[in-house]
Amino acid sequence: KRAVPSLDKSRDIYVYGANEEESAQAAQQLRSNGFEHVSQLKGGLAAWKAIGGPTEGIIESKTPPGPDDYNVVDRLKNHQENLP
Repeated sequence: KRAVPSLDKSRDIYVYGANEEESAQAAQQLRSNGFEHVSQLKGGLAAWKAIGGPTEGIIESKTPPGPDDYNVVDRLKNHQENLP
């Protein structure tokens, strides 16, 4: 309900949660409210953290984001390139 008036419905939105079920529910709610480009990050919060995704905690909120901090595609590409 909070997202509807505050976000552009045509923007890209990536959803992650504690688990796949939570992510799916959140993504479906957004789609039901007219958001057009909603994607779920497979693997939930653990997968997002594994690729260095920001979680907006205390450290992240005090540090300005870099140019690709919220770009999931670039993060996944970078993660894949740096795997041992």
